[in-house]
Amino acid sequence: FSVKAKVVVNCTGVYSDKIRKMNDDTCENRTLAAWGTHMILEEGLIDKGKGILISATSDGWLVFVLPYKGYTMIGTTDLKDEPNLSPEPN
Repeated sequence: FSVKAKVVVNCTGVYSDKIRKMNDDTCENRTLAAWGTHMILEEGLIDKGKGILISATSDGWLVFVLPYKGYTMIGTTDLKDEPNLSPEPN
């Protein structure tokens, strides 16, 4: 069936490019899947509701610091790779 809408919000995460291509198979990819490493440290290293993103690293990776469930999460992307996008467990 057809649905008409003024706006469509695509909240499909790693599937977003595949969903967009269902409408226009010539559109370019906008997402890049990446694996990452994260450390959970003590609380209070960063204020609630704030975050830090460092994008100017010499190796081109992103580093972030975020409040997370009462702790502080520090992380980076390690591998730019296509993960297993199947919703089924490996």
